[in-house]
Amino acid sequence: MTENNKHFPLPSLAGYNNTATDKITVISSEALLGPQQRIIIRHQNEEYHLRRTKNGKLILTK
Repeated sequence: MTENNKHFPLPSLAGYNNTATDKITVISSEALLGPQQRIIIRHQNEEYHLRRTKNGKLILTK
């Protein structure tokens, strides 16, 4: 794993039983966006735009 991509155990959620293999991948926004201000993520044939604002916030729109 790199510094930008890590696996963490999933926290316990109400109504959800964690198993020993449940993990969540954490990817930094810098790893996703790189030097760009916007990327397009395709999910189930739909396109979503993830952009970084001038204030450093992230906005995801369809």
